[in-house]
Amino acid sequence: MKEYPHLEDEAPQVQEPVAAYASSTVFNPSQQLLLRMFAYDSSDEGLKELQDVLTKHYRELADKALNELWESGQLDQRRLSELRGMNIRDVLKN
Repeated sequence: MKEYPHLEDEAPQVQEPVAAYASSTVFNPSQQLLLRMFAYDSSDEGLKELQDVLTKHYRELADKALNELWESGQLDQRRLSELRGMNIRDVLKN
């Protein structure tokens, strides 16, 4: 936690299985925030709500980026058709 000393005072207490993992892992600020949030609400409802919020947020970011690509002409129907036939995992490996 030395990378983010300002967050050390607020670090949540975690359950045993996570504690073993956490002791050998440096969490980034986003991960630390999520851990602190769940220190107070560990309910299934809280998890579902967080998943919904994050899903909506990243969907909106993707939509915005795609719209910008479409409007700039970098993305069009021809390129979408090309992408539809590609295996993205293979492309990302290279």
